[in-house]
Amino acid sequence: MGLFRKKPQSPFPEEFDLLRRKAFKKIKNVRIDQEELEKLKQEKNLRPIQKNIKNPKEYGLRIRALNSVMDGNSKKAIKYCEKAIKINPDGAYSYLIRGRAKGALGDIEEGITDFKRAIKLDNKYTDAYIERARFKTNLGDFQGAINDLDKAVELDPTDIEAIRGRGIVKMNFIKDYNGAILDFNRALRLQPDNFDIQECLYIAKMYTLKGGRCSICKKEIIDFNPNKNAFTPVMGDGPEIDVNKEPTLICDECLSKNGEFNKSREDGKVLQ
Repeated sequence: MGLFRKKPQSPFPEEFDLLRRKAFKKIKNVRIDQEELEKLKQEKNLRPIQKNIKNPKEYGLRIRALNSVMDGNSKKAIKYCEKAIKINPDGAYSYLIRGRAKGALGDIEEGITDFKRAIKLDNKYTDAYIERARFKTNLGDFQGAINDLDKAVELDPTDIEAIRGRGIVKMNFIKDYNGAILDFNRALRLQPDNFDIQECLYIAKMYTLKGGRCSICKKEIIDFNPNKNAFTPVMGDGPEIDVNKEPTLICDECLSKNGEFNKSREDGKVLQ
């Protein structure tokens, strides 16, 4: 499971894809003149694409670059970004999008360089820290990724992507399972019904399995891989456990001999 792992398939994938396309179609058709741009600059809580725009032409190039990235046309996105940067070398957003596009083409280090430029222009640019963390993970710089995600969470304590992403790096690469559990629980407090985070929490807890003391139990725990042979209860497959309880793995022989484990089984704590 990689950083920011692809979410489980939506039960309504076609509807969500249609909504996404409609949303970007609206953005693609946006046109503003200089007077509207000046009004926009006075607004609060601007989206990153709207910040620090020099003129309407640059704004149009940003929109085209974003749409090109979303459509999978990274080379075209880079061209639009470079035109926007010529107009406004201080536009952090153009560097962010160009970095994403470069990464999509396999140039991870150049992408990180662009994210670094975006952060230098705007040191509170949460998305740039998150993107750089993603790329650092691909290069094996896991502590560097954690540092960037720490900064993103510091800037925006409600950013679920940053909190969840940090948990995934801890779980999959640093093997800090308890730290991952803390992050997933924190994310779930912000969004309790998030299916993907529920699944991440479940898997993190599976890595902390405790069980019986016999050689069979110990071997089962050592060989147990949540990503390969465990399914989340929210998917309706596999063991139905409460993620708030501590899961236990134990062989049938120990289960029949040990009354404590039998009680755990009744409480839903035992995985078989």
